[in-house]
Amino acid sequence: MVGAYIQLLKDWKNVGGRMRRDKFWEAFACNVFILILLAMFSYRLEFFQWVYAVYYVISFIPFITAAIRRLHDSDKSAWWLLLGVVFFVGWVILAVMLCWASNPEENKYGANPYEPGYYHL
Repeated sequence: MVGAYIQLLKDWKNVGGRMRRDKFWEAFACNVFILILLAMFSYRLEFFQWVYAVYYVISFIPFITAAIRRLHDSDKSAWWLLLGVVFFVGWVILAVMLCWASNPEENKYGANPYEPGYYHL
């Protein structure tokens, strides 16, 4: 899980290619865990409010680029991220799209990120 998160941070400026569904959600879960820890500390210590805010802003861009690669993996355009502007309904639709199965063949965004013979739904 931490490995997927570190790889996501390393690829922060890469919007081309594809990203596996399991790696995206592992990194997302790790990020949520960090945000919850920082929120708990910021509740008691005022300094952590700034740490929380800075971390949130810094981690925003890598997750946008990862979401773009995730959409590419299911053969969708990055323009679908604009659904995030629509309150709640857009968020739910976007979350469902990020959970969709990968296109098992090579598509216009790149080769299949899964190893040969890897079973995925």
